[in-house]
Amino acid sequence: MLKEEIQDEGHHVLSFESAESFLDNSSLESIDLVLLDLMMPGMNGLECLQQLHRQACHDKLPRIVVVSALSDPSKQRQVLEAGAESYVIKPDLFERLPTLLNGSTPCEGGAHE
Repeated sequence: MLKEEIQDEGHHVLSFESAESFLDNSSLESIDLVLLDLMMPGMNGLECLQQLHRQACHDKLPRIVVVSALSDPSKQRQVLEAGAESYVIKPDLFERLPTLLNGSTPCEGGAHE
């Protein structure tokens, strides 16, 4: 459903089954925005975010938005401190999607509920 919504906005979408698959098969140079789910099997979203930043020495990082069903201030803080642009609670994702896709967030670097 999310993939179709993004495609309907005119964007090309790459989707991966896991964080490991994304890290192994993506070139960050061609990616503008990563929507990263916090809760995934295997490597979770926070671990993936940290790995992306470790790999970033030679690559320009895309904008990274972490998406979660959890409205947990400590998780939000961890994600933002790890380098995510923002933390979006899933019920708000579709409402905020056009703004995210257009390259701006109402509160850069802030947590959003």
